[in-house]
Amino acid sequence: MKIKLFTKTTKQAKTPAASAEFEDEIAAWLNSNPGIEIKHIKQSAGAGSMGPFLFFVSVWYEEHPH
Repeated sequence: MKIKLFTKTTKQAKTPAASAEFEDEIAAWLNSNPGIEIKHIKQSAGAGSMGPFLFFVSVWYEEHPH
């Protein structure tokens, strides 16, 4: 099983533009890898008291020849 990790850093907790960019990045990866089977997805977020917000999405998958 393989893992793909996506990360995004923003200055504000949630902005439509940052969310759209993150979604587009994940969608582009999925579209460019049609031979994968997703097994599990996890998301997480964190931030320091004065620091940027960090968002993580990890995708566990297996590759299948097409």
